[in-house]
Amino acid sequence: MLLISAHPTSATGTRDMLAARQASSLASKYLYHGEATYYSDTIPADGAAQFTCSFPYLSPWAQKYFVAINEVMWDQGRNCGRCVKVTCTDPECNGKPDVIAFIVDMCPTCSNGDLDFAMSPWSDLSGITPGRVQISWNFTSCHNYITDTIKYAPKQGSNKYWQAFHFSNSRYRPYWVKLNGKELKMSNENFWIHDAEASAPFKFEMMSWGGSTVSFEINDLFMGADTGVQFLGYFANARSASSSNKPKKETTGLIFT
Repeated sequence: MLLISAHPTSATGTRDMLAARQASSLASKYLYHGEATYYSDTIPADGAAQFTCSFPYLSPWAQKYFVAINEVMWDQGRNCGRCVKVTCTDPECNGKPDVIAFIVDMCPTCSNGDLDFAMSPWSDLSGITPGRVQISWNFTSCHNYITDTIKYAPKQGSNKYWQAFHFSNSRYRPYWVKLNGKELKMSNENFWIHDAEASAPFKFEMMSWGGSTVSFEINDLFMGADTGVQFLGYFANARSASSSNKPKKETTGLIFT
């Protein structure tokens, strides 16, 4: 049984519109340049578990529109789950429109600024057979592309005294996660660690880099579940957070995405 307790906010549509505008404004300050390549076809919903970010679930959109970021900008997993907006600046692309893609992986052979694409964004971006093209890009908000709820999954190997959890399909990346009031530690592999015994009921609280908060409860810590909640807009319901728990400016690109 899954018990849901979300924190809704008023004027959600207005908040999301303002969030998009803020994201667009901030994104223009951080523009990167590199090469685009292709490395994967469309994958099933659980297909990204094999990638470096280890997401156990992807939405139908993200199953097609995903990307691997170069190792330098992967930033020890901190950029997993962000979206990128990419423009092809190569003459071969012949003015193709911008593409939005979801980061699910790290490309160990890519240089700083490079991105490695799934086939759908590669085709939309370049319009040519797989190869290499020059691109410029920035981090952007995923909020228009993630419409379903956050998915919860325990990591294989979790036990009574040590647990780790994945959270997939999050509109904004979690800034902190708490289980029964204890703040969890994020690993380089993009899961959250609770290194102590936990007792039911299991209450999770999460704050996004955008300042939105959600909470949910589950009865079985070792079974995956649909949380039934999703982050709303920037700073929705963040007033109750202590100053030490509020999101800070990120070091790699756009704030709060």
